[in-house]
Amino acid sequence: MFLCVFQDGKILAADKGYKGRDLLVACRVTVSGNNYNYITRWDDGYCLGLVTGVTKIMLGFEHHNFISKSYPFRACMPNGITPKQVAGIVVKYLEDHPEKLDEDDLVTLLRALHDAFPCVK
Repeated sequence: MFLCVFQDGKILAADKGYKGRDLLVACRVTVSGNNYNYITRWDDGYCLGLVTGVTKIMLGFEHHNFISKSYPFRACMPNGITPKQVAGIVVKYLEDHPEKLDEDDLVTLLRALHDAFPCVK
């Protein structure tokens, strides 16, 4: 996956690879804990890898004030949130917003975090 996002929130380039529907399938495996074969282990790893990376980057950027307060995908996540909790947020978001299933997986994850943890400061 390749994504280039600038501070004003405009997405310049995004790979047309994995979609929200792929992330939903994978994160359902993570939430269920049923990663018993090579396919479900791959799904679990895909979900956990993406949510862990994005969550750590967003928490670090927020902590160091690297994200503009006007950034459209800004999320104020609590410290200590686990990747499995984020996976559950992604599953709920995509089940509640099936129109996002064909959207890029990273953009979908960012929207789910933004909706779940809006910044009020």
